[in-house]
Amino acid sequence: MGRPSLIHIEIEQENDQITAVTVGGQCVFMGEGYFELPES
Repeated sequence: MGRPSLIHIEIEQENDQITAVTVGGQCVFMGEGYFELPES
């Protein structure tokens, strides 16, 4: 598609629970948005 991206995702967990998510990298900007995760 001519829009190369390199995305890094790091997930930390403790006692089988996700404690942090870090997302970064380089990409060609196309738009923006968000999503919500339900609380457990």
